[in-house]
Amino acid sequence: MIREFKKSNPYTFVFTIVIFVTLLLGVMLSLSVFIVTGFDEKLFSSDLCFTNDCMKSTISKYSESLSIINGTLTLIISLSTLGGIFIALFSYINSVKTSALGNHIAHLKIFQDYINEELKKRERISPSSIDSLYWYNLIFTNSREGNVSVSNKYIEEIKKINSSIEISNLKSTNASNGSFRFVEHQHLMINTLCNLGITMHTQPRIQFKEAEDQVIDLIQCINESFCFTPTLPTILTRIYL
Repeated sequence: MIREFKKSNPYTFVFTIVIFVTLLLGVMLSLSVFIVTGFDEKLFSSDLCFTNDCMKSTISKYSESLSIINGTLTLIISLSTLGGIFIALFSYINSVKTSALGNHIAHLKIFQDYINEELKKRERISPSSIDSLYWYNLIFTNSREGNVSVSNKYIEEIKKINSSIEISNLKSTNASNGSFRFVEHQHLMINTLCNLGITMHTQPRIQFKEAEDQVIDLIQCINESFCFTPTLPTILTRIYL
């Protein structure tokens, strides 16, 4: 039972031990002074007396012992007050962490459910090719702490996609007599998209174009629905298709 209490209430357990030890030391010290004073003053061998003068005399002789008890009780009250404040603070922090984790799980589920629904509209994308957990963690790096702002790393990955599109757009514009090598473009996009947790494979040109259309559209859809930041760029228009 004590072990279970220690695990479920570690801070309360520590403060309880501190208060108990403080009380024990105070009582032992007070009792030691009481006994030593009693023998030294021969109070234990005195006749029992309940007169006003006797009580005053006895109390005065045991004043230090009583002061120790009084000081111990005052210290315990102070420790209890301080302990209550710390326990309340730690409870609040734990509550915030628990709430943040709960929000993280709920937000992740919404994100994954949204992707699953969007994939049903895009037959060229296999659900197994999308690692939604990896994608989510890339976008919301600090989600477990309750922060769902878009990460700088994800913004950089979107910029890389735009850079890959820009490279292929430039090559296709400068191509002559059909010299634009679409296979090179496929490898470029496959390597870029895998950083988002999206897996694509080389295919014939038309099939890859259709799959790429749907993947880019899915990314833009996710960005518009979940990534509310002006620093996230819109994916460029692809003219190489």
